[in-house]
Amino acid sequence: MSKQRSRAPGSVDREPAGLLEPDVCTFLVRYGYLERSGGGSGHSSTQGFREPDVEKALRVYQQRNALPATGVLDDVTVERMSAPRCGNHDLLNARADERVWFHSTVSYAITEPSHSISSDMVDDAIEEAFRLWADASPFTFEKRELHEEPDIWIGFETGSHGDGFPFGGRDGDLAHSLIPATTVTQPARIHFDDARDWTIDLPVPDGKFDLVTVAAHEIGHCLGLEHSSVEGALMFPCYRGQRRTVTGEDAQRVRGLYDFSS
Repeated sequence: MSKQRSRAPGSVDREPAGLLEPDVCTFLVRYGYLERSGGGSGHSSTQGFREPDVEKALRVYQQRNALPATGVLDDVTVERMSAPRCGNHDLLNARADERVWFHSTVSYAITEPSHSISSDMVDDAIEEAFRLWADASPFTFEKRELHEEPDIWIGFETGSHGDGFPFGGRDGDLAHSLIPATTVTQPARIHFDDARDWTIDLPVPDGKFDLVTVAAHEIGHCLGLEHSSVEGALMFPCYRGQRRTVTGEDAQRVRGLYDFSS
């Protein structure tokens, strides 16, 4: 399986350098590891960041991304920061997994088609991704038309598309999901970057991304799961090639949130 590299917003596609490099700080802010500081005496400060804070944030990033937590911006860390990944935060106010649904049948609709693969292929990929979770959780899933008010809207977008999380094309995130404060009145949403080359073929051709794998990851977010620090888990933030499996760790987490037996 080939390994594709892409530069996410604020990622590092250069040789390791100082922790206060703008792209390092931007990356750590982008994915929830670092907040701007007003600086303070006794600490070097650039662009509102203090080096001790950046080093601490980098250690947490390394720990949550299955890397040695050294706080050093080494080659392995730079490579991981530059890998294709989900656009959702890794740390969102230290938020834990959270129940989203209070009914066991969750519906979805595909709202915007892809320009890189056919609608039939998209339908097959999304159906397969939901099947992975149906086999590992107490949920059943059904496809609906948009006018039937589905629980999850799924679409392919490019650039700025109205949700405040623009895609960066071939140098940005692969996809992201948006979970409203209440799903009673608003749908959850999954967006894929349509500037990417998607596929459902196995083995995955060079330069393409497996839509089933990425869709299953984003569905996990829509079920209330945050990113996992277990590298083999489906909910690991970085794309590591085709992974059409809900692992035991993923399944245990989702089952811990939902019990519809009573």
